[in-house]
Formats: sequence, structure tokens, C-alpha cells
Amino acid sequence: MNFRDKAISFLKAFYNRNSNPQYDNVGNLGDILKHSALINLLKLLARHNRRGFAYIETHAFLLNAPCPKPVQWARKVCRELSLYQAYKDYMDAERPIMDGGNYRCSVGLAIDTLKETIFNKPYLVLVENNHETRSILKDQLLREGQKNCTVLKDAFYLNRAIVPKNVDTLFMLVDPLEFDDTLWERITGFIENWTSAHPSTKVVLELFIFDGKETVDYPSPPDGILGPVSFIHRQPYNLAVYSTADIAENVARCCSLLGWKKSEN
Repeated sequence: MNFRDKAISFLKAFYNRNSNPQYDNVGNLGDILKHSALINLLKLLARHNRRGFAYIETHAFLLNAPCPKPVQWARKVCRELSLYQAYKDYMDAERPIMDGGNYRCSVGLAIDTLKETIFNKPYLVLVENNHETRSILKDQLLREGQKNCTVLKDAFYLNRAIVPKNVDTLFMLVDPLEFDDTLWERITGFIENWTSAHPSTKVVLELFIFDGKETVDYPSPPDGILGPVSFIHRQPYNLAVYSTADIAENVARCCSLLGWKKSEN
């Protein structure tokens, strides 16, 4: 990227901060928990050597963004790493921010993680509601040569995404600003439509709910999916993972290495 392109990208991000408060939350504890599980689960799925991979996210934000508090981020990650060594892959993936680089957000981490696997060209379906942020996201995807993707403005349009028929491994990150039954119905409808047409698909669904409650009732899984098979609550962050039955034990074990609890269901 030349100086002019960098300047334009910086100005876009600067003015977008006023309309998207997500910039202030980059690299918080919720990101650490969510993204550590994301990386480890993607690596788990990649070991199955399937044919095609789809990564779907309901709140994509950006591929990378400035981390407002890198020192605090490092302290939090080191604390988790002292308890669970499985956080090392995540820490290594984000280490450049300590040298003044940008934070790699969930989509960027997914691209980087899968790049080293058989799924080095995943199909991306990304939802980003904020108009300005969506424009910057498309720009970043283009600059990184990511052409195999669909960017939507609302999860309501998920069924419009034409996922390649060879996809038999599907990872979805549900990370809404506000979680409600309507959104979950859209998510479950999409997954049920896909798995009914492609019954051998391996599916992992990671749900992130930001809420200050002491406990949370996680929603029922889509038909044909188990879960939650694993969950973690670190107020105000609640995370749960659902999966198809054939990989449920491996998924729960993977999350347990990060301090998550296995569901008794």
C-alpha cells in the first residue's frame, strides 16, 4: 500500500470512529476469549481435510483496526496464557500490535489461520451493518486479494448468499451488537436450510453475547446441531459453541483447553 492509499485508509477510519463505537472496544477481554476460541476451532476443523470451507460472521467489523490499549491487551492475554497454554496461538497471531501494528479482527484472524491449511481460500459471508465500516471492510478485502466473498448489510439477507456447493465445513461467528430471537431465527434458518441440502456438512457455531447478567439462557440449537457443547461466562461476556454431533466431543475438548466449561446437556 503506497502513502496515498494509507492516508486515505487512515482518514476513513478516523471519521468512521464517530459513527462506530466498536473502535473503542478493539482488543478487550471479550475479543481475547472469542478470538482465541476462533483460532483453535478453525485449526481443529482444518485437520479434518474436507473439500470446501465457508466462514460466516454476523458482525464482521474490519480485517484489522487500531488497538486503543495494547498494553492492557497484553496484560490480559498474559493472564489467560498463565492459566491455559492454548492461548499461545492467539497471542502469537496478535503479537504485532505490541510493535505498533493493527489488531487483527476476527475475519482477519480466520483468513490468516486458514491460509496455512487446505482451506487457504475459504468462502466468506460477512455481515456489517455500519455503512462506513462496511465500505472500509470491502476496501481491506480487496487490498488483501479476497475475492471469494459476499458482504451483506444485515443478517436478514443471509439466505441470499450463494455458498459454493462444494462447501462441507461451515464455521459461523454470531457476534451481534444486540442479541434477540429474531436474529437467532435468521441464523438457525440459514443453517437448517444449508444442512438439509448438504447433510454431511460439519458445522461449528460460536455465539458471543455481551450482557451483564450473572447467568444466561443460551438459545436452542438449529435442527441437526448440538449445543451448546461448551460455554464460558466472564461478565459481561458470554460465549457458547454449538456443533454437529460428529465433532462435538472434539469441539468441547478444544474449548476446555481455553478454560471453557463442557455442557452437561
